Amino acid sequence: MLQGIEESLAAVGARLVLACSHYDQASEREAVDRLLDSGADGLLLVPLLHELADPLQRARELLQLPVPVVLMERRLTAAGPRDVTEHVCTDHESGAYVAVRHLHSLGHREIALVLRADGPHATSIATGYDLAAADLGLPETARVSEPTNAWDTERAEVAIGHLRAAGATAALCFGDREASLLLGAARRRSGLRVPDDLALVSYDNEFADLAEVPLTAVSPPKHRLGRLAAEILLQRLADDGTGPVHQILLRPRLVVRASCGGKPPWMAHVLNDR
Repeated sequence: MLQGIEESLAAVGARLVLACSHYDQASEREAVDRLLDSGADGLLLVPLLHELADPLQRARELLQLPVPVVLMERRLTAAGPRDVTEHVCTDHESGAYVAVRHLHSLGHREIALVLRADGPHATSIATGYDLAAADLGLPETARVSEPTNAWDTERAEVAIGHLRAAGATAALCFGDREASLLLGAARRRSGLRVPDDLALVSYDNEFADLAEVPLTAVSPPKHRLGRLAAEILLQRLADDGTGPVHQILLRPRLVVRASCGGKPPWMAHVLNDR
């Protein structure tokens, strides 16, 4: 994402100044103030919204800043038309939807969902999973949801136990780390093989290809997202706020690897990967 931003900015001689808040609201506010004090002309923000009691109010605060603001990977889904933020986001619902369809096309009906519960996209991924399950008439299967700091080797072992007890033959896992932990737990469980006994699809594709069994993964278009967000911010600076508000959703692609066991013919037509 940062590479995409830098490419767009470098093309017009603009400079990127980076600040990280580490998902801490106080640090986020301090970073915004510091960037504004340093003379920033515009802000590309990935703000903490999903854990706030009133994310709409926080969005209003950001829109009242004295420079143009474009959000990346953050939007107020529940706000509907009240969301007037300018944003570029991955359509995470469609990513999860396509992943479940892929597993179903390979013959799976008992498809579990494994979530990093405090991830900002967990709700959208769960919604896409539920929509696909409803459309395909899939039975209710195991759902494991834990915060990031709870995911470790022991918790992965417990999760595998839940999946097997529920009869799951496949799982969509958010994200790569959780999927890798499940993969290791499956290997340690006597006779359980991936993908023969349990097919896995990871969500994120940051290091899915490095797993001991390379993971099929939903891959958000992060480079393109960064480029678009920077281009929109530059356009906002050029038109002095008089242009239309951009609210862009980019569909992710599915990168098929060994962990799901195959690639059906229709995938080449549905997905824009490779």
